[in-house]
Amino acid sequence: MVRTGTLVSLLQLFSTLAPRGAFSQDTLYPFGPAHRDLETPKMDDGSSPEIPLLIPFVFFNMPYRSLYVNNNGVISFNVQVSQFTPEPFPLSDSRSFIAPLWADVHNGIRGDVYYRETTDPEILERATQDVRKYFKNMVSFTASWVFITTWNQVTFYGGSQTTPVNTFQALLISDGQACFAMFNYGEINWTTGTASGGDPLTGLGGTTAQAGFNGGDVSHFFNLPGSRSNEVVNIEQTTNVNVPGRWFFRIDAEQIDPANGCSYNGRFYRRGEVFWLSDQCTQRCRCLDLNNEVICQETPCGQLETCEQVEGAYYCQPTRTSTCVVFGDPHYHTFDGFLYHFQVQYKVKIPFP
Repeated sequence: MVRTGTLVSLLQLFSTLAPRGAFSQDTLYPFGPAHRDLETPKMDDGSSPEIPLLIPFVFFNMPYRSLYVNNNGVISFNVQVSQFTPEPFPLSDSRSFIAPLWADVHNGIRGDVYYRETTDPEILERATQDVRKYFKNMVSFTASWVFITTWNQVTFYGGSQTTPVNTFQALLISDGQACFAMFNYGEINWTTGTASGGDPLTGLGGTTAQAGFNGGDVSHFFNLPGSRSNEVVNIEQTTNVNVPGRWFFRIDAEQIDPANGCSYNGRFYRRGEVFWLSDQCTQRCRCLDLNNEVICQETPCGQLETCEQVEGAYYCQPTRTSTCVVFGDPHYHTFDGFLYHFQVQYKVKIPFP
């Protein structure tokens, strides 16, 4: 939500970095055959059959009664997603899906893709406490339904039994009205299959993984920081809830509502930070993190600032300058006819265009 007002400041990327390997296996919800998980087919670009849901799940104001789990890091509605090279959100077609890490997985080579719908009391209680902890205005929320999908030690298309693996998880949580998504990133070591330009030994380079939400039109979407860049391999070290490798969102309304921040134009901004609305940098805005609210007012860049785009967002940055030292021999004539000469040195600061 964006409204005008008197409060202002700059919205930037919020991600807490931690050393690689800091992710705890306890952060993942329980998964696997011991928990009666089902599994997608072990094949390239495979998907589950259509999965009817016990309750409607609302995503971008749209209720869905079924979903698909897709090997390539996607949970989709209405259609399966076999596309292996990711694109930035929003997509130009009508596919609606949730992407914890959209990349070219081949679980036929190595790894498993597990999923289950559950009303297990222990899982519901854990999900309830997580929602209440990360969304302070949801003190009365009580989860009644959870859907858990886990990509466990999966490698990439073009890889082998010895190439790097990824482990990550997506949870959908609902009380029948409010709907949430939690992404848990374990070991993330590769970003790209060889058909998307990735290295056959490392799975890096090429067209890298995309993470976020796509609503099936051009106005409803959200991209996690680092998506479709080489930095996405470090997503396990980032967070919006102070737990490295975990991202948490409310996703049932018109816009994605990230915990501890705001979404605007499909980007994440930390609570209290400031950005400008366009490449003209005339409106300065601040994320309040109250119902995903952004408040703006007319405030252009300062006299010694220029409007610059940084990773898709606009900021007023100090104008870059260079100092020029000038030597000279100026002279002047006075009205009474005298001529004066003197030596001088002075400095001029020249702004870059």
